[in-house]
Amino acid sequence: MYGNDTPLTDSDDDEMAQGHGTGGFTETHLDGGFDDYGHGSGASVQKATHNHSGQYYLQIQYDEQLVQLEFDPNDTFDDLKRRIDERDDIQMTECHFFITPRDDHGDEDDDEEEETEEELRARNGIIDDLQTKLIGYNQQVLSIYWMSFELRVMDGLEFNVSLKVSQDWTIRKLKDEIEKNHSVKLQCLSRHGMELPDDHSLAHHGITKAGYTLVSRISIRIEDQTCNIATDLLICDFWDFESVLTKYLDAERRERHKNASFSFQGKAILLHENVYENKLSNSSKLVYKVDAYPINIYDSEFKANAAPASTYANDNAQQDLNAYPLHVFDYWTLSDVKKAYSKATKKPFMEKEKFLSQEREMEDDIPLWKLRIRDYEKLIIEREEHEINVAISAVSVARKYGCVGLTVCNADNASILQCTKNEVHALRNTVADEIDEMR
Repeated sequence: MYGNDTPLTDSDDDEMAQGHGTGGFTETHLDGGFDDYGHGSGASVQKATHNHSGQYYLQIQYDEQLVQLEFDPNDTFDDLKRRIDERDDIQMTECHFFITPRDDHGDEDDDEEEETEEELRARNGIIDDLQTKLIGYNQQVLSIYWMSFELRVMDGLEFNVSLKVSQDWTIRKLKDEIEKNHSVKLQCLSRHGMELPDDHSLAHHGITKAGYTLVSRISIRIEDQTCNIATDLLICDFWDFESVLTKYLDAERRERHKNASFSFQGKAILLHENVYENKLSNSSKLVYKVDAYPINIYDSEFKANAAPASTYANDNAQQDLNAYPLHVFDYWTLSDVKKAYSKATKKPFMEKEKFLSQEREMEDDIPLWKLRIRDYEKLIIEREEHEINVAISAVSVARKYGCVGLTVCNADNASILQCTKNEVHALRNTVADEIDEMR
């Protein structure tokens, strides 16, 4: 074949031994090296010098070998193609054509260069009318030409190759060739933001000549500036931003929030919109932002009527009347949540008091996004009202403000304080008032 064929098989030798093959053809092996245009040592361009047994024959050159095929005077190239199609060692698709050799050789280097389709057509070297009679090419050396073109395939920033294909290739064959020759397994390919199914041919999508580029994935960066996070992702350009968001949250192990949004070049993007239609490409940067979202705080000292009635006015109410609703930001830490809660309820936190979520204790200095705090997350305050340090603090405040009802067992505060829960609550509120005035 012209650039891509294989030798005859044993089965072909058996068939030739019988004298005639299907369609009235007889095959004969010819030895000697030939170039890609059927030229070889001692061979004529138009006619072979081999002594043949029949009057009508052609020599088909492929993979630097020749096979001689005898034919009947009325046979056409369509008959010849059918004969070749029956073979297992030669591939001849709709993109393969018979070509004639060049008349003059030029210098030796030029003989080794493969002619382009334009050059072949300029000299009428392509036989594309299969109804043409073989008799007009009797005793000539022909080659099989694969009508191919260059196609570029990209995957992210690292993979960018150009390979020779033909329009009858399917997307599956294209992927297989890339995996075979480049050890890269592509999950998908797209053009103009449309995924190309594996069983479609290139011609089905109008890809019939050089100049096209197919894309597997593009590499983008997503930045959350408030949380100081930058994430590089490989995404498909035919995705919607819902799919992009899902991949991003999985990559960063973040929770989904109703008030989160994407923007690109200052323009807000809706989740149902398409990546390609928003003109994202390799190295594009998306901005991800999470606005304030509600959580529920459970506190043994909280009374339901202490929560403002308008707290959930703009949320589709997942309010728990036993909880205090508080709006927080993803970049906050639990220390920030404590400060906001104390300011809103005038109930300060003592040193060892912690937040619990689903019975796990959480560190105060870790951002909420890393803790995977969700919308309407339930946080429970673990109060330590009867610890010694809390009691001593209460005594100090009581002495300062002259509060009554607190009994100290000795003057140096070393023993356990005798106090009631209501008195501790009163002291907390006094401290909170003072902190509020200082602010």
